[in-house]
Amino acid sequence: MKIASLGFMVMVVMFVCAAPALAGQWYIGGGLNSVSLGEDLDDIDSGEGLTFNFGYYFQPSFALDFVLGFSDHEDPFGDDITYARFDIGAEFAFGTGSGLAPYLVVGLGSHDMDYDDFSDSFTGTSLFLGGGFDYYITPGHSVDFGLRVHAWEIDLESGGFKFLNVGDATTTVLSVMYNYHFIM
Repeated sequence: MKIASLGFMVMVVMFVCAAPALAGQWYIGGGLNSVSLGEDLDDIDSGEGLTFNFGYYFQPSFALDFVLGFSDHEDPFGDDITYARFDIGAEFAFGTGSGLAPYLVVGLGSHDMDYDDFSDSFTGTSLFLGGGFDYYITPGHSVDFGLRVHAWEIDLESGGFKFLNVGDATTTVLSVMYNYHFIM
């Protein structure tokens, strides 16, 4: 989970740097995710991990959302795999600030799967589509229940060589996050 610690520190630095610009539309959060890797990677177990996010609402119904997620997996031979992803998405919200606020999100993602005991890694980029809802506890605090489905092409890096498009994957991410919304 060394990568998760680094990811959290990056999120904190970005938050501190953005603090002077906070004008009521920023949010930041974190939580848990469950990741299922599919198609060419369906022999790898599902895994659980951490998710960190932040974003900016340009309008009450439109936000730019950034997500950094990590999870641990195991292949059929018992080898440990660390999976990381970074998403940038356009979120379309249907009501914000109170009660339940459903949303749809679409965007681009970057993926990295590293075998802990080998030099092999799988990387790729994806398009994703998702949705969910925010449950607003107060106008500044919400719990986000989300689902994202990524379709990506897999590249293999092994022994200093990169093999392009060795397969396809559909990654499904289910997450529960707490978000703090900066309000004035």
